[in-house]
Amino acid sequence: INIIGALTLSRYMGVMGLGLAFSIASFVNMMLLLLFLRRRIGYLDDKRIIISLLKIVVISAMMGALVTAAKYIFALGVNMQTFVGIFIQGVGAGLVGIFSYFILAVIFRCDEIKIISDWLVKAKKQFFNNKNSH
Repeated sequence: INIIGALTLSRYMGVMGLGLAFSIASFVNMMLLLLFLRRRIGYLDDKRIIISLLKIVVISAMMGALVTAAKYIFALGVNMQTFVGIFIQGVGAGLVGIFSYFILAVIFRCDEIKIISDWLVKAKKQFFNNKNSH
């Protein structure tokens, strides 16, 4: 699906067609995996999965808007004709994206953030316990 979609959509949309083809193929892949998983396991908490998916889509769209805004703001303060300027713009906008995603995920109370938070706490405890034992 990805290859056929990429070849077809890139003719009409250019590089954006590649992104769209990848997104469509990923969605189809997710739906097929969900179908096979349901056949093998049985009940899946579909309502919870859909709510989580919708939260992630909304948060991702908001993050994309913030990253786009940050990209233009950083461009005002750096020389966009140099590698360093473009690098600063990219790193700055990327950091805005990372932090805004996590902040929005906490605000939206995404279950996945709790999993990551628990993992980070556990990793921190293991790191500092191992450091103190040497």
